[in-house]
Amino acid sequence: MADQETNLYEYDGMVMSSIFPASSLNRMKQTAFHDEDIIVSTFPKCGTTWVLEIVSNIVNEAEKQEKKNLVERYLFIETHYPGKESHLDRWASSPDPHLIKSHMGPDYFQKTLAERKTKFVIVFRNPKDMLTSYFHFYKMNKIFNFNGTWDDYFTMFKENKLVHGDYFKVQLGWWKLR
Repeated sequence: MADQETNLYEYDGMVMSSIFPASSLNRMKQTAFHDEDIIVSTFPKCGTTWVLEIVSNIVNEAEKQEKKNLVERYLFIETHYPGKESHLDRWASSPDPHLIKSHMGPDYFQKTLAERKTKFVIVFRNPKDMLTSYFHFYKMNKIFNFNGTWDDYFTMFKENKLVHGDYFKVQLGWWKLR
Protein backbone atom coordinates (compact mmCIF):
# COMPACT_ATOMS: atom_id res chain seq x y z
CA MET A 1 0.00 0.00 0.00
CA ALA A 2 1.76 3.15 -1.19
CA ASP A 3 0.07 6.50 -1.40
CA GLN A 4 1.97 9.06 -3.45
CA GLU A 5 -0.09 12.03 -2.31
CA THR A 6 0.41 11.52 1.41
CA ASN A 7 3.68 9.57 1.37
CA LEU A 8 2.19 6.74 3.39
CA TYR A 9 3.28 3.17 2.79
CA GLU A 10 2.87 -0.28 4.32
CA TYR A 11 5.72 -1.78 6.30
CA ASP A 12 5.60 -4.97 8.35
CA GLY A 13 1.80 -4.89 8.45
CA MET A 14 1.66 -1.22 9.53
CA VAL A 15 0.89 2.01 7.77
CA MET A 16 3.94 4.27 8.01
CA SER A 17 4.83 7.77 6.87
CA SER A 18 7.77 8.37 4.55
CA ILE A 19 9.54 10.27 7.36
CA PHE A 20 9.84 6.84 9.02
CA PRO A 21 11.52 5.03 6.11
CA ALA A 22 11.85 1.27 5.93
CA SER A 23 15.63 1.68 5.93
CA SER A 24 15.51 3.26 9.41
CA LEU A 25 13.06 0.69 10.73
CA ASN A 26 15.22 -2.16 9.41
CA ARG A 27 18.33 -0.61 11.00
CA MET A 28 16.56 -0.24 14.35
CA LYS A 29 16.04 -4.00 14.47
CA GLN A 30 19.78 -4.55 13.95
CA THR A 31 20.98 -1.88 16.37
CA ALA A 32 22.09 -2.45 19.94
CA PHE A 33 21.59 0.92 21.57
CA HIS A 34 24.08 1.85 24.27
CA ASP A 35 23.79 0.96 27.95
CA GLU A 36 23.78 4.68 28.82
CA ASP A 37 20.89 5.48 26.47
CA ILE A 38 17.35 6.14 27.66
CA ILE A 39 14.57 5.24 25.25
CA VAL A 40 11.09 6.69 25.78
CA SER A 41 8.69 4.56 23.77
CA THR A 42 5.03 5.37 23.43
CA PHE A 43 2.31 4.87 20.88
CA PRO A 44 1.63 8.25 19.21
CA LYS A 45 -0.33 10.73 21.32
CA CYS A 46 0.29 8.91 24.59
CA GLY A 47 2.32 11.54 26.40
CA THR A 48 5.66 11.27 24.64
CA THR A 49 6.58 14.95 24.92
CA TRP A 50 5.59 15.19 28.58
CA VAL A 51 7.69 12.19 29.51
CA LEU A 52 10.66 13.29 27.37
CA GLU A 53 10.61 16.65 29.11
CA ILE A 54 10.49 15.03 32.56
CA VAL A 55 13.30 12.58 31.75
CA SER A 56 15.41 15.31 30.17
CA ASN A 57 15.03 17.51 33.25
CA ILE A 58 15.97 14.66 35.58
CA VAL A 59 18.97 13.49 33.56
CA ASN A 60 20.28 16.97 32.83
CA GLU A 61 19.44 18.55 36.19
CA ALA A 62 16.88 21.03 34.90
CA GLU A 63 18.43 24.13 36.42
CA LYS A 64 21.82 23.34 34.83
CA GLN A 65 20.53 22.20 31.46
CA GLU A 66 21.24 24.21 28.31
CA LYS A 67 18.22 26.12 27.16
CA LYS A 68 17.54 24.04 24.03
CA ASN A 69 14.31 23.17 22.35
CA LEU A 70 13.15 19.68 23.36
CA VAL A 71 13.58 18.37 19.81
CA GLU A 72 17.26 19.35 20.01
CA ARG A 73 17.65 17.31 23.22
CA TYR A 74 16.38 13.97 21.93
CA LEU A 75 16.53 11.79 18.83
CA PHE A 76 13.26 10.60 17.28
CA ILE A 77 15.10 7.46 16.28
CA GLU A 78 12.96 6.10 13.42
CA THR A 79 12.84 9.51 11.72
CA HIS A 80 14.73 10.49 8.60
CA TYR A 81 13.63 13.73 6.95
CA PRO A 82 14.52 13.96 3.25
CA GLY A 83 17.82 15.74 2.66
CA LYS A 84 18.87 15.56 6.32
CA GLU A 85 20.94 13.18 8.38
CA SER A 86 18.88 10.32 9.81
CA HIS A 87 18.39 10.29 13.55
CA LEU A 88 20.04 6.86 13.66
CA ASP A 89 23.13 8.38 12.02
CA ARG A 90 23.03 11.28 14.49
CA TRP A 91 22.85 8.73 17.32
CA ALA A 92 25.85 6.80 15.98
CA SER A 93 27.98 9.94 15.65
CA SER A 94 27.12 11.74 18.90
CA PRO A 95 28.45 11.11 22.42
CA ASP A 96 26.61 9.14 25.09
CA PRO A 97 24.22 9.27 26.75
CA HIS A 98 21.32 9.69 24.34
CA LEU A 99 17.70 10.51 25.07
CA ILE A 100 15.72 8.66 22.41
CA LYS A 101 12.08 8.92 21.38
CA SER A 102 10.28 6.13 19.56
CA HIS A 103 6.76 5.09 18.67
CA MET A 104 7.86 1.55 17.83
CA GLY A 105 7.14 -1.56 19.85
CA PRO A 106 9.62 -4.00 21.38
CA ASP A 107 10.06 -5.94 18.12
CA TYR A 108 12.27 -3.06 16.94
CA PHE A 109 14.50 -3.24 20.02
CA GLN A 110 15.13 -6.99 20.31
CA LYS A 111 18.91 -6.68 19.85
CA THR A 112 19.06 -3.96 22.51
CA LEU A 113 16.81 -5.86 24.89
CA ALA A 114 18.91 -9.02 24.51
CA GLU A 115 22.40 -7.49 24.61
CA ARG A 116 22.29 -4.23 26.54
CA LYS A 117 21.21 -2.57 29.76
CA THR A 118 19.58 0.34 27.97
CA LYS A 119 16.90 2.03 30.05
CA PHE A 120 13.38 2.05 28.62
CA VAL A 121 10.54 4.29 29.76
CA ILE A 122 7.29 2.92 28.36
CA VAL A 123 4.16 5.05 28.52
CA PHE A 124 0.61 3.74 28.48
CA ARG A 125 -2.40 5.99 28.04
CA ASN A 126 -6.09 5.28 28.26
CA PRO A 127 -7.03 4.22 24.69
CA LYS A 128 -10.04 6.55 24.66
CA ASP A 129 -7.82 9.54 25.42
CA MET A 130 -5.19 8.46 22.88
CA LEU A 131 -7.84 7.97 20.20
CA THR A 132 -9.29 11.41 20.77
CA SER A 133 -5.91 13.12 20.69
CA TYR A 134 -4.72 11.13 17.67
CA PHE A 135 -7.97 11.92 15.81
CA HIS A 136 -7.36 15.66 16.14
CA PHE A 137 -3.69 15.16 15.21
CA TYR A 138 -4.76 13.22 12.11
CA LYS A 139 -7.17 15.98 11.10
CA MET A 140 -4.62 18.77 11.53
CA ASN A 141 -1.51 17.04 10.13
CA LYS A 142 -1.43 17.48 6.35
CA ILE A 143 0.78 14.44 5.75
CA PHE A 144 -2.16 12.16 6.59
CA ASN A 145 -4.50 13.92 4.13
CA PHE A 146 -7.40 12.93 6.38
CA ASN A 147 -10.68 14.86 6.19
CA GLY A 148 -12.96 12.13 7.48
CA THR A 149 -15.33 11.85 10.39
CA TRP A 150 -14.77 10.24 13.77
CA ASP A 151 -16.49 7.11 12.42
CA ASP A 152 -14.09 6.99 9.44
CA TYR A 153 -11.13 7.41 11.78
CA PHE A 154 -12.38 4.80 14.25
CA THR A 155 -12.81 2.32 11.40
CA MET A 156 -9.20 2.99 10.41
CA PHE A 157 -8.16 2.34 14.02
CA LYS A 158 -10.05 -0.96 14.19
CA GLU A 159 -8.49 -2.05 10.88
CA ASN A 160 -4.96 -1.01 11.99
CA LYS A 161 -4.76 1.59 9.24
CA LEU A 162 -3.39 4.42 11.40
CA VAL A 163 0.28 5.34 11.12
CA HIS A 164 2.31 3.16 13.53
CA GLY A 165 -0.17 0.32 13.35
CA ASP A 166 -1.98 -1.56 16.07
CA TYR A 167 -2.13 0.28 19.40
CA PHE A 168 -2.90 -2.89 21.35
CA LYS A 169 -0.14 -4.96 19.71
CA VAL A 170 2.45 -2.30 20.57
CA GLN A 171 1.26 -1.81 24.13
CA LEU A 172 0.79 -5.50 24.88
CA GLY A 173 4.26 -6.20 23.48
CA TRP A 174 5.76 -3.85 26.06
CA TRP A 175 3.43 -5.08 28.82
CA LYS A 176 4.72 -8.65 28.44
CA LEU A 177 8.26 -7.42 29.19
CA ARG A 178 7.49 -5.75 32.50
